[in-house]
Amino acid sequence: MYLLDTSVLSALRNPKEDDAKLVEWAAQQQVFNLYISSISVLELKLAILQKRKTNASEGEALNTWLQKQVLQGFKGRIVAFDGEMAEYCAALHVPNPKSERDAMIAATCIVNNMSLVTRNPSDYKHIKIHTINPWEA
Repeated sequence: MYLLDTSVLSALRNPKEDDAKLVEWAAQQQVFNLYISSISVLELKLAILQKRKTNASEGEALNTWLQKQVLQGFKGRIVAFDGEMAEYCAALHVPNPKSERDAMIAATCIVNNMSLVTRNPSDYKHIKIHTINPWEA
């Protein structure tokens, strides 16, 4: 099972030329093996709210994508952050604090035995989880 990081979701929304390997990787996957974290939903919604401040129409287009493509498309495959994950997340911060959201996503992978698909595996190098960077496939 794969947990798609926010960077992957964003890139798949509107792929650029340098996203070709990601698109190819995604096309080879079984949909039922692809999940997202509620933390990614948080990150996407925060970005949408910020975008609305500077460009309301673009913000609304992003919100429509979030609602119709992401939330509906991943219905039943959005992993909520729970108490067990919170315990693992806390342990990831000792002795050295980490990014809160990255640690939450990593804890989600640990508890659910998932591989994290991300453009930024270096964000997780300090955490023992399996990462996949489709851009470097």
